[in-house]
Order: sequence, then structure tokens, then C-alpha cells
Amino acid sequence: MTAPARPLDPPGVPYALRRRLALAGALFLVALPLGVFWAEVGGLSHYFSAQYPPGQGAYIMMRAAGHLAFVLLFLQLVLGSNVRAIARWVGRPSLLRLHRALGGTTLAVALLHPILFLWARTLRSGLFEPLKVILPPPGDYYHNRLLLGAVCLYLLMAAIAAAIYGPRLLPRVWRRVHLLNYAAFFGLWLHAFSIGSETRHPVLVVLYGAMVVLVIAFGLRRLLGAIR
Repeated sequence: MTAPARPLDPPGVPYALRRRLALAGALFLVALPLGVFWAEVGGLSHYFSAQYPPGQGAYIMMRAAGHLAFVLLFLQLVLGSNVRAIARWVGRPSLLRLHRALGGTTLAVALLHPILFLWARTLRSGLFEPLKVILPPPGDYYHNRLLLGAVCLYLLMAAIAAAIYGPRLLPRVWRRVHLLNYAAFFGLWLHAFSIGSETRHPVLVVLYGAMVVLVIAFGLRRLLGAIR
């Protein structure tokens, strides 16, 4: 078999440069909140020293995982909402494999967030209580926001499971279940903004706010397209 012919570069910006620009933009969105986080916490290693309470290092890593998961979910929604247009723009016949890989990575990092939280709680209290992390009991403002985060994680798991198994098991409804990604995104933004530590930093307020606006715009466009 002969290799498929490479698409001819369009007028203006060549495909190779477009792919580099897309990659640079994605890496910038990942690096910016992590850079703000690093500047705020001042490094990581000293949080594991005796001068800090047990579990503080795990707690700091948990916060970093939360920022990373949120940005990856944003990138996944942008890619999923514009997958054909982006594929044409970068000169690729399909970005389905990238979409799936990004979804799996997003879920893995999102799962790391509560795992690190459980580790921090266990080191701090000396009690291993996974149920309080898997399904936080409602109560005051803080615990209600913890519960919101847990629910959003389960919505994300359901959306990704629908994308993997839905086309075979639920061919008529899997796309609707996959849209739970949007509910998870908005819920995680509220979870992070209400009880997060760095999310009130001016840079992250603007960045995450812009992400929310873009996801709303893409979601509305997708909804209007489905109605038509």
C-alpha cells in the first residue's frame, strides 16, 4: 500500500506551522495556571518537611492536579466542539485519536485530584476514610462544594464512558450522555472558584472566566446546530 498523499498547504500559513501554533497555544494554556500556582506556593519540596503539618505536600499536589484537570477538560471541550474544523485547519483527516487520548488523560488527572486529597486527609488525621472523599457528606458551604466536585467527577466519568462504549451499547443516546462533559466543566469551575486557593488570583480569574465564556459559546452553537 502507498502512503496517503500529504495535503497541499493552503495559501498563507502552512499546515506544519498551524500545527505548531495549535500545540503552542495548548501548552501555554496548561503552563499559565501551573506557573501562577508555582509562584503562589513557592515550590513544593519544603511542604514535605517537618515545619508543615502532615499531608501538606499531598494537599499542594492535589491543587496542582485540579488546575491541570480543569484546563485539560477545557481543551477537550474545545476540540470536541470543533473537531472537524480544527482537523481541516491543521491539515489532518481526523483528530479522533487525539480526542480520545486527551479525554483519557483528562480523566486520569481528574481522578488524581481526589486521590491526593484522600492521601492528605489520611496523613493529617491518621484516619483512612475514603467514603468521605468518594461521596462527601453535605452540610456546610465547604462540604457542599466538595460534594459538587465529586458529582462533577462522576459526570465526567459517565461522559467518557458514553464516548467509549455508547456507540455500541446506546447508539441513539450516547451523544446526549457525552454532553455531560459540559455540566462537569461548569460544576468544576464553581467548585474551584468557591473553595480553591489560587483561583482568585487575577490572572486565573480572567483565564478561567474566558474559558467559561468560550465553552458557553461553543455549547450554544452546538445546540443551535442540533435544533436546525
